Amino acid sequence: MQGGVVHGLNATLYGRQSFVNGVPQRANFNTYQMIRNQQMPVVQVNFVQNTANLQRAKVIGGVGELGVPALAPALAYAFYKATGVRQRSLPFYP
Repeated sequence: MQGGVVHGLNATLYGRQSFVNGVPQRANFNTYQMIRNQQMPVVQVNFVQNTANLQRAKVIGGVGELGVPALAPALAYAFYKATGVRQRSLPFYP
């Protein structure tokens, strides 16, 4: 989950790739802006047990990338609540 939040923040804030004649302009991470350790907020993950899952013959497990898809809308809404301005395109900082 924590890694998914980091990935979601990177994609939301800085995730842009441009192409010229089909060639990517950022070929490696040394030219790709990423969130730094000192910029990363504290992420606390709490799991709530779903008793309905316990009734199944096969227990579904793992959370995978659940932190990624919800992050951009949540961050955009928080930005709107703080500033009154809607952010309607990604990344926030091209």
